Amino acid sequence: MRPLGETARNCIRSAIIMRCWLGVALILAATVEAQAEPCSLSVGWEPYGTRIYVDAEGAVTGSDIELMRTLAEEIGCSITFKPLPWPRHLLELKAGLIDVATSVRWNAERADFGWFSDVYRLDEMALYVLRGTVGKHRLSGLASLPEASFKLGVIGGYYYGPEFEALMANPAFARQIEVAPDYATNIRKLIHGRIDGVLADDVTAAMEAAKALGVRERIERYPLAIPGNASQLLFSKKSVAPALVAAVNARLAAMKSDGRLQRIMDKYAK
Repeated sequence: MRPLGETARNCIRSAIIMRCWLGVALILAATVEAQAEPCSLSVGWEPYGTRIYVDAEGAVTGSDIELMRTLAEEIGCSITFKPLPWPRHLLELKAGLIDVATSVRWNAERADFGWFSDVYRLDEMALYVLRGTVGKHRLSGLASLPEASFKLGVIGGYYYGPEFEALMANPAFARQIEVAPDYATNIRKLIHGRIDGVLADDVTAAMEAAKALGVRERIERYPLAIPGNASQLLFSKKSVAPALVAAVNARLAAMKSDGRLQRIMDKYAK
C-alpha cells in the first residue's frame, strides 16, 4: 500500500479535529439546553385549616400556599397546585406524578421516596373531646385507650409520631382507632357520639375545621401531654433534583432570618 502524502495526512487530521469540536459543541448545546429548561413545580393540596383553604373568590390560599409561591419565585420556578386527597397525594408524589407536598411529618417510609426540606413550622398536637366530658375519661396516655374503652378518631395517612405508630402494632389499641378522611368528619363523629375524642396533629388546622362547622365551643382540649410535630416540605425523588431542595432550604433559612417566614404564618393566624 502506498504511503499517504502530507496533504492527505493533513486532511485526515483536520477531519478528526472537526469531528471532536463538533462533539464538544453538541455536548455544550445539550448542557445549555438542559440548564435553560424552565423549572416548574407541581404542588398537591387539600383543605388544611388556615394552612390551605379556598377563599371567597374560589382561589386556593393559606400560609402553605403563600410560602410555596414565594419559594418558587425566589428559586425561579413556575408553580401549579393540584387538589388531591392526602393518601392519593403521597402515592402520586412517590410515583413522581407530583413534585411537592407541604405540612409533612418525617418518617422513614416517606424519606425512602422523598427529599425532606428543613423544618419550617412546629405544630402543636392535642386530644379533643366533647365539652364537659373531660372528667368522664381516665387517660394517663395514649396507651391507656383500650383500658378506658376510648374510641379515638384520626385521619387516614396522617403521621402522629413514633409512640402512636408503635401502639398501633397492639391489636387492642388498634381496635380503639377510628379512621376518617379529614378533621370535619372526625369532629362530626365526635359531636354525634360515635367516637370519644379526636387526635389533632395540628391544633390550628383542627380548630379551624371545628369553627367552620360551627361547633368550636362544643369541644375542648383533654389535659394530656402529647409531643408536637415538625412540618417540612416533601419533594419527590423521582421528579426533583437534590440541588433544587438545597436551593429551597437556602431560601427558607433566609426567610427565617429576615422574619418573612413568620410574617406569612402570622398573616393567616386566626
